[in-house]
Amino acid sequence: SKENESLTEEHERMKEECKQKLEMLTDKEQGISNLSREVKNLNGKVVALSKENESLTEEHERMKEECKQKLEMLTDKEQGISNLSREVKNLNGKVVALSKE
Repeated sequence: SKENESLTEEHERMKEECKQKLEMLTDKEQGISNLSREVKNLNGKVVALSKENESLTEEHERMKEECKQKLEMLTDKEQGISNLSREVKNLNGKVVALSKE
């Protein structure tokens, strides 16, 4: 009958529509899966970079402390040199005075 034929056509059209929607959903799921994998990779990189940054920060702090200590040592040595220089001037003054006698 015509009604039956019409229903069959409608049924076939709906089946084709469902098939296309299913393919679209499958593509989207694949895209989501790919994005999910990419997000995991990026998260891994973020963790690695974060650890590297932490390590570099620690190294920077260690080097700052080392520089501070070396600067203090140099300041002490400069003070010692200044004292020795003053002492040499005093002794030179005494030598000059003694040589005039």
